[in-house]
Amino acid sequence: MQLESLTRSRRAQRWAAAVLGVTLVALTLTAVLGSWRQAAIVEDVAADSAKTDAFQQAAYLNAVEIGMLQGSLREPDGEERLTLPVTGRAATAAMAAIGGESSARLAQRRRAVQPAIDHYLQLLDTGNVGAAQDVLETVIEPSFSRAGNDLLVERQYQLAHHAKTLAQADETRHRHGSVPS
Repeated sequence: MQLESLTRSRRAQRWAAAVLGVTLVALTLTAVLGSWRQAAIVEDVAADSAKTDAFQQAAYLNAVEIGMLQGSLREPDGEERLTLPVTGRAATAAMAAIGGESSARLAQRRRAVQPAIDHYLQLLDTGNVGAAQDVLETVIEPSFSRAGNDLLVERQYQLAHHAKTLAQADETRHRHGSVPS
């Protein structure tokens, strides 16, 4: 009888250990899957943030470049003129860095206006300020205005998408009771 009681007790201990082991494995698996899910959410949010930043950088450089072009009209050998090539390349690179279809279109448009910018600068170099102003007002400024508007529209779309991604991440965090790191 005592042997039978001891056997039952050991059997119960084995079952309890097995149940605890299975529970531990299940909890660990749940934690690992939750971490993977959180990592994916953080990765999505970071990618959206980077794209939003790229749109903001491209819009900023577009505005800086047109300001430098306009400043070059007033002072053809001034500081704006000297830094214009670097700013132009940075603006084109920022537009290309956005990624996707809009990026290629924006960068191509920026490259397409470069001959007009070169012509404008040549006119300034030869002292033909009136013709340079005409090129600036009829070709360059409208092109930069369109690019600025396109960047604004794309940035607004990206910000809305980013807000949606953040809301989904927040909803997931609340639903699963964990905080993305």
